[in-house]
Amino acid sequence: METGTKTEAEATTETQATETEATTENNSGPDKMTRVLLVTCGVVLLATVTTAGLWATGVLKPHRTQAVCSGPGPAGPPEYAALCAALNRPDLPALLGTPNDHVSNAAPGLSDGLAIAEVRLEHYVVAVSDAPWAVSSLGDSPNTERVTVLGHPAVTSSGHALALFGGKDKQGPATRNLTVATNPKDSTGKAYQFSLFRQDGGTPDDADLRRVAETVLPTLPGWVPTQ
Repeated sequence: METGTKTEAEATTETQATETEATTENNSGPDKMTRVLLVTCGVVLLATVTTAGLWATGVLKPHRTQAVCSGPGPAGPPEYAALCAALNRPDLPALLGTPNDHVSNAAPGLSDGLAIAEVRLEHYVVAVSDAPWAVSSLGDSPNTERVTVLGHPAVTSSGHALALFGGKDKQGPATRNLTVATNPKDSTGKAYQFSLFRQDGGTPDDADLRRVAETVLPTLPGWVPTQ
């Protein structure tokens, strides 16, 4: 065999080595990095689309705990606890027509010894209280209207919430109020009052206020069902 001539085995080995070098070069450098980025981006895109789909279908939602009722304090009216428990319902946002709303606070309202439970949501504030007056004592005026709620004497009226800033002459948001007698046959006795105002300052809808009252009233102490 001549010295300059390669054997078949040596030629085969050299060919394999050349192919290995070419493969190594093709799997390194910019081309390999591009392929890795494309695969990575594909995974991220798939994860993003999947997550967006879960959000859209409601499978994945932020967890928000509904606020619990704060205590009335040592000098608070004992009736407050029952009022707050009745009003701060899990379905309160739905009753107000805003099912995706969230109860951020449930606490005693501002009063001088009167039991008031006030529940704040993102779009509404609603309160229930022991009315300081009987339904029969609410005179007829352009601001009031006599109605019935669950067969009980009632009166609707308009007003304004207390303005926390701006001085004593500053009016708060417009409210709609509904005062309902606890006894369907006696408009001169005990009554409950519901008040509703919107956080954006708009005028509340009477239908929303009435829906809340009709749901909460049967769960309040002293309520007498219509026979």
